Amino acid sequence: MAVLSAPGTTWGTPRVAKPERWCLRALAREGVAYKRGPASKRIRTPVILTDGRIGKLILQNGHKRAKPLMDCRMAFILLKTQRVFSANGGIRSLIVGKFYSYRMVKNSSHLSRHAYGLAMDLYGVITDKGQTYMVNTDYERSLGRGPTCEGNARRRGGRVLRQLACDLDKTKYFKAILTPDSDRDHRDHFHLSIYKDGENRVRKNRTTLIEPVHFGRNWVKQLPTGGFPSNGRVNSILKERYRANRRIIRNRNRNRKHR
Repeated sequence: MAVLSAPGTTWGTPRVAKPERWCLRALAREGVAYKRGPASKRIRTPVILTDGRIGKLILQNGHKRAKPLMDCRMAFILLKTQRVFSANGGIRSLIVGKFYSYRMVKNSSHLSRHAYGLAMDLYGVITDKGQTYMVNTDYERSLGRGPTCEGNARRRGGRVLRQLACDLDKTKYFKAILTPDSDRDHRDHFHLSIYKDGENRVRKNRTTLIEPVHFGRNWVKQLPTGGFPSNGRVNSILKERYRANRRIIRNRNRNRKHR
């Protein structure tokens, strides 16, 4: 867990809510352009991305570069998972909504992860070839019926978005991933949220994809109950994804030859 915690600390150890300087140093070391603050209610280490970029990922609001306010740890985890985006269709840009928004979870008395700057809303993606896939039009619902999370999407946009959600789930970096399969409120975007510092990472479900229609599926039952995020885990997910992509390309070429 050294990838997520300052030296000498663990996830289960309560800490005084001081700015997490290890996180700020990590962003600076990776060349992320940011500025501190402004001080915001509930955000522990507020940062603004001054050029709307995390590693090779570009954040956009529509066609404009986004410069969102978030907790440093949200930026850090996007940095850690940027290669997962790239492996799925060559995603280079994320069309995002709000990261920080001080509000309650709908129909509850609990603060949303957005209130801590520990969540983001993802409305679409743009690939390195300029293809745009939007969640509200391209995501294909209820496909995780067989042995795999992503199922068999009919169109490339549906496959890219489903594979992305499934691979991000496998990294263990996220507390919850909400998609159009989760509920009506997320019919047009993904909600990605991360753990608070010191929070218990044990969850009752084997997946961070909060999709009730899938809880009885084979691919869910086969998932491990534990596991922590790591560079090694991300590398393993990338290898698996690239192998799967090569199989898709081979099958497509084979089908074309037999037409």
